[in-house]
Amino acid sequence: MDILAVKFNGISADRTEKVRIEDVDVNISLDAFEPQKGATAFVRFTYALTFRPDVGRLALAGYVVVRDTQKEMTRINGYWKKNNRLPDELEKPLMNMISASSTISSVFAGHIVDLMPPFMPPVVSR
Repeated sequence: MDILAVKFNGISADRTEKVRIEDVDVNISLDAFEPQKGATAFVRFTYALTFRPDVGRLALAGYVVVRDTQKEMTRINGYWKKNNRLPDELEKPLMNMISASSTISSVFAGHIVDLMPPFMPPVVSR
């Protein structure tokens, strides 16, 4: 399966408390597999960050455009309908791509409401 694009179509961000952020919970969910014309499909996802202790939340919604043979798309769609998830060999690279794209986008979105990035940037030393 080829990953063609990661697109975002929703965002929610709020900071409820102005206290020190101690931890960040990251949750990625695959919400739907939607076959499109030809041998492509949209995989809808939600990327959610919860800043602890109850400091704020940030969520991104979007979809990944994927492509494969028509036969393979039919197989994947059948697997999704039966198990409500993707086959393991497809889920891992897709989740990694969603994580990378969403993490980068969440840095900019979080900055607007004063939430730190969901990772620690490297420390520069001389």
